[in-house]
Amino acid sequence: MPVVKSLVAAALTAAALMLAPVVPAMAGTGDPVPTVAFQTLPDPLSPYRGQVSCDPVAKPGTVALARMVVATYGVGSTSGITRSCSSGGASEHKEGRAWDWMLSAADPAQRAIADRFLQWLTGPDGDGVAAGNARRLGVMYAIWNGRVWKSYRANDSQGSGWETYSGSSPHTDHIHISLSWDGAYQRTSWWTGKAITQHDIGPCRVYVGEPAPPYSGPRYTPCPPPVERWPIEEYVTQVYQDLFGRTPDATGLATWTSQLRAGTPRVAVSNAITSSTEFRTRLINDSYARYLGRRADAEGLQTWLQVMRTGGTIQQMESGFLASAEYWMQARSDARQWVRELYADVLGRSPAEVEVAHWVSQLERGTRREHVAMGFLLSTERLTTVVDGYYRWLLDRSIDPEGRQSWVSGIQQGRRNEEIIGAIVASEEYLLRVSR
Repeated sequence: MPVVKSLVAAALTAAALMLAPVVPAMAGTGDPVPTVAFQTLPDPLSPYRGQVSCDPVAKPGTVALARMVVATYGVGSTSGITRSCSSGGASEHKEGRAWDWMLSAADPAQRAIADRFLQWLTGPDGDGVAAGNARRLGVMYAIWNGRVWKSYRANDSQGSGWETYSGSSPHTDHIHISLSWDGAYQRTSWWTGKAITQHDIGPCRVYVGEPAPPYSGPRYTPCPPPVERWPIEEYVTQVYQDLFGRTPDATGLATWTSQLRAGTPRVAVSNAITSSTEFRTRLINDSYARYLGRRADAEGLQTWLQVMRTGGTIQQMESGFLASAEYWMQARSDARQWVRELYADVLGRSPAEVEVAHWVSQLERGTRREHVAMGFLLSTERLTTVVDGYYRWLLDRSIDPEGRQSWVSGIQQGRRNEEIIGAIVASEEYLLRVSR
């Protein structure tokens, strides 16, 4: 099946899933259960690592934690992960590694669920390990009902890590959970079965003791060097499998592996691969198949490759197909049928008669077919499906709202689809798929 068609099918499935309510898997009858077997050795308690950047995209471990907890206890929602960079002070929400589980301490049933969950999270696990489940999930701290649990204080003289919370909000309407970077990227043993030995806190400065802004000063000590965890050859191999449908040739594998080991950023390598002639040839052939029902002829392929090398976008190419005499003839050279074909091929649905009448009137007033086609191709409806498809294809999940807004508006403002695919392939989340 052509890549574009498979992406659209996946995206439509993703859209349906996004509209479906969360169905409780255990509906309050138990506590979360892991899907992998653990090593006996637990993960270490997470050190404090406050926000140092702004990347308001929900991280996979945060999303997975939220989905698991809501499905287990049958209450709340999986929203409440990200926060705008301009909203309030420092917060792990702005890095996509915090979740607010909306429960009310004034509701006895919800308070009981919250207390039960936090006891499960921060108390001894089934093997008697103190805060064993928090360790395995990479929980850094949790706040609820005027109290805060700090993983980085769980080994002090107080023992449990619990203390009174003195922040401006008592958190009586939600539990706040912040994750370490390993927890946010599902590197901990809850997801992998293998305990980490050192938390990856990256090139930063980490506080020893009580966290307090501005996250710098004499009471801080340098972080240890970041932990190298990613398999470079496996990464290049997976990129080739996903983008080209084949294993890498010896030259390609050696070239990209050596560049990555030399310190070339992943995004530079992924962008070079997605702008290659081989990848663009696949995109062009997929568009020919989707809209014209055939492979590209040699002349057409070379023409569109040159257009894309000189800055042309996929949408510009596809609008050419949709406005072509060949596509017009497939629609029986009839304006109303041509518009219906656009709805079917571009948006994947049947139009209302008022929609058909609108576009036919535009054509009758002299609007060129290329312009009408581009309106369809750059519509939020179409691009949401496309970008959701990329996420399902490469990350095995539907896109989060913030990512959708960013990428859809980016394409509408001139960014190329290849850039988006390259950015996804270069992301930590994609790398996690390879590592796992």
